[in-house]
Amino acid sequence: MEEVEIELELRDKTFLIDADVDWHLMECECSSECGDQWVTESWKEVRIENIQIMRVHYLTDSKEYKEIPINSLSKEDIMVVNETIEEYINDQQ
Repeated sequence: MEEVEIELELRDKTFLIDADVDWHLMECECSSECGDQWVTESWKEVRIENIQIMRVHYLTDSKEYKEIPINSLSKEDIMVVNETIEEYINDQQ
């Protein structure tokens, strides 16, 4: 479990999102035939199990963050938040 804080734009406003993210690295591997021999490639992938938004703040016109209820986010907003968090976690690896 990792605490993540991201800043992003939603509906032309700036938001600061605090979330708990449950994730782990997966060891991946793929083998294929290349000419008369086998080649194996291995890599790591991030697998996100759960994202729990804990707090939502928006940047007011006076340039201060104000906390708002989590349910102020629409389903579309939450999808954008989740995608942004996934990108953030992947970029950290």
